[in-house]
This record gives sequence, structure tokens and C-alpha cells, in this order.
Amino acid sequence: SVHDYLYFFMGDQITAIRHQDWKLVTQAHFRTTWVSFENLNQLDGFQAPYDLLFDLRHDPDERYSVADRYPDIVKRLKSQIKSARHAFEALRTDPAYDIFPQ
Repeated sequence: SVHDYLYFFMGDQITAIRHQDWKLVTQAHFRTTWVSFENLNQLDGFQAPYDLLFDLRHDPDERYSVADRYPDIVKRLKSQIKSARHAFEALRTDPAYDIFPQ
């Protein structure tokens, strides 16, 4: 690809990022609710955000998260998402979605 990063959007919200063979998913639509994996640590039973990192070279079907094995990659991709969300905020046409947990 000619791009370093590929962003996945739901409406105006960045929900995932891909860089080379890595994909980090931060939000998903579950039944009728938007879920922010980044904020699950706000719920009882979660001590940290629930990161979904996929190694697309070895798991192209995205069946198993390997976030616990590659914390540096998770950190780098989260930083890139944060920067991209800031850059794209000025282009937003709709209000941000209500996500759970907030």
C-alpha cells in the first residue's frame, strides 16, 4: 500500500487502524450498542482497556487477539489513532456516537 496507515470508520468515528500486518480494533457495534473497548476498564471486572490486536499475516480471519503479546504495537497504534481522531475532528459532520462505556 502507498499509505502507512489505513483507518476504519463507522460514520465519522475512527474505530480501527491497520498498519502493515497489524490491525487494532477500538470500537464495535454490539447488537444495538456501540462499545468502546478502550473504556471497558470503567466497568467492574476490567482492570484495563480490552485491546483487540490482530496479526493478519498469521490470522487473516481475525479470530484471536494477540494484544497481550505485543503491548508496544498496541501502544503505537493507539497513539496513531489518537492523532488521527484529533486531525479528523474538524471534518466531523455529525455529533459523536454515544458509546458504552463512556
